[in-house]
Amino acid sequence: MQEQNEFQPSFADPTQPMEAEERTFYRNSTRDLVSRVAYLIGVPKRMFENEHEPPQLDIYDRLDKEKNARIIRNLCLIRTAIQRNFKYINEGMRFEHRSILTMPEYVPVESINQLELDGVRFKSSMSSAVFSLSSSTQVRRSSRPATPCSMP
Repeated sequence: MQEQNEFQPSFADPTQPMEAEERTFYRNSTRDLVSRVAYLIGVPKRMFENEHEPPQLDIYDRLDKEKNARIIRNLCLIRTAIQRNFKYINEGMRFEHRSILTMPEYVPVESINQLELDGVRFKSSMSSAVFSLSSSTQVRRSSRPATPCSMP
């Protein structure tokens, strides 16, 4: 006989009323799922600390110890900040040649710092990468022999 995982609900006949134990399991698994998703998408910790809100603080603490979960959370926080402040970030990059790392007013610095601690690195300047790419492209183009175009 198969053992049931604690996160796998048993599928009973929907026409029969749920037993009290099944209702408790369903409610706890829903709170667990909501708490995990809330952590990963970057819901603030204060929402977990509020006893009247669904997210559970113990799940926040458990996920905060896992490197992969922290990376996903911080990337989601940065993505949300970029979406909310895109106009200002875009203008800063286009007209002032700034990178995201130099815009702490728009992008959460603590998320960037935590990502760096977890081994995720950001390029500080895109201009050098673009310059080296365009330079190598020009070198390749100039080293090719010219060939005439043939039209059908």
